[in-house]
Amino acid sequence: MKGILFTVLLGFCMMLFMQGCTKSPIETVVLGPVDDTTWAAVDTIPKIIDSLDKPLVVDSFNCASDHDNANGISLGDSIMINFPVGGCMTNANDPSTTIRKSTKIKAEIRILATKGDLIRFHASTVSISNNNNYLLAIGAFINIKLKYNGKEVFWNPFSPPIQVRVKAASTNQMMNYVSFQPITSNSKDSAWFTNIGFNIYGYVLPYRDTQRKTVGYQISTNRTRMFGCAYYLDKNNSLPKTRLNVFLPLRYTNENTLVYAVFDNYKTVVRLKANSLGKSYGIADIPVNAKVTIVSISKIRGTYYLGDSSLTVKDSKPFTIIPNKIDKQSLNDFLRDL
Repeated sequence: MKGILFTVLLGFCMMLFMQGCTKSPIETVVLGPVDDTTWAAVDTIPKIIDSLDKPLVVDSFNCASDHDNANGISLGDSIMINFPVGGCMTNANDPSTTIRKSTKIKAEIRILATKGDLIRFHASTVSISNNNNYLLAIGAFINIKLKYNGKEVFWNPFSPPIQVRVKAASTNQMMNYVSFQPITSNSKDSAWFTNIGFNIYGYVLPYRDTQRKTVGYQISTNRTRMFGCAYYLDKNNSLPKTRLNVFLPLRYTNENTLVYAVFDNYKTVVRLKANSLGKSYGIADIPVNAKVTIVSISKIRGTYYLGDSSLTVKDSKPFTIIPNKIDKQSLNDFLRDL
């Protein structure tokens, strides 16, 4: 009996050996695409959300006429912008290039009034002073870009300022004028500044209806591009602060991912900067006990991924976020409702 069993096993092994000998000596194993987990050496803002919805209003006004509101633009009854006569010049800071003739100026206008809008435009609400980060809560940010014959037009700082009236569901009396400027004269990085610099002028007043009820903000400015109104969350720097640190799985790098802390109780959105050495995202000067929602947006091989987690900041102990696949429409809806 043992001899028969040995013979059967020996035959079975010989069959396996013969099958192995008939195979090609080189076999190709097809695997799925491998994620690139390489991080950029410095903090970057990848262009992963550039294709998301970014409301843009394009209109025009007459730069040398104030007849019949020819120099005004209205976006329904929520936004009204007035461009005083004689304010457009073709070269920045050169009033001698002011456009005197009656002509149409193209205006590209974007209003950032929600937390989702801030993320769409990478508009982190951080002001910098004496090398410290100060968080801002916004009323509204406005981006105005003017063009004439396809080239950018600038506002004459010595002319009457542009007037912007913005309606808001609720208002705050602590609002200050802010503008988005380079951190230093030769810096590639910019931040929000409440101080008024050389040839920069702006202020904020309550916008009242005919019954004298405050319904929004009236912002006056002699600048185009990005400006608005906001107030400090902790102007006197009296609240205890900590660093907020976030980890994501290795495939979510600073080449394909953006991470934000969205404050639950304020219109405040802060981008967490990437740390390529620690493979993490973080930001300093976050108030202890702040209630925030961590939002990560990634785009990998054409597919979007969203991370979404609410937490209370206690200390610098890292939080881990696990993103999930999401389609573009659902991501736009998420930002709209944020």
